[in-house]
Amino acid sequence: MSKYFLAQTLGFLCSDEHEPALLEQAVKITDLEYQKLFEGQAQGRAIAADELGRPILVERPGPSAETLALIERAWRDGQLQATDGVVARHRDELDAGGATSLSATQFQSLQDYRRLLRQWPAQDDFPASDKRPVQVMPAPAAAPAVKRTQARKPAQPAPDAAS
Repeated sequence: MSKYFLAQTLGFLCSDEHEPALLEQAVKITDLEYQKLFEGQAQGRAIAADELGRPILVERPGPSAETLALIERAWRDGQLQATDGVVARHRDELDAGGATSLSATQFQSLQDYRRLLRQWPAQDDFPASDKRPVQVMPAPAAAPAVKRTQARKPAQPAPDAAS
């Protein structure tokens, strides 16, 4: 059984399974070539045809610019959504007039990050994922030390000698 490669379909044919008329349109390849092509494909490369219709291995093209932009917008939207709750909680805490979970500096830093996220698609480096906005959150102010006392256990009555 001989193996053939058909450039029009980038497919492989076997001599004992296909009509001779179809095999005439294909190029004969060795078992070793066949094996190497599939090993290359398993390693992430693609099988293509050269100008003579012979099978070759090529690097797979990366995602298109449109696909990369969609990926980055989805990432950005996820980051905004992930911080929505923190922003809402902070505003609710301010409205209630009590203490807030974030300091004013931390909240401003979060808002700056969210602003950068919204501006990200308009930046020159978009959609390069290594140029994404990075959140820088200032450390919380140290809380005052609180002396904690250990609760005393209630006194246990002495065992009764009569028992």
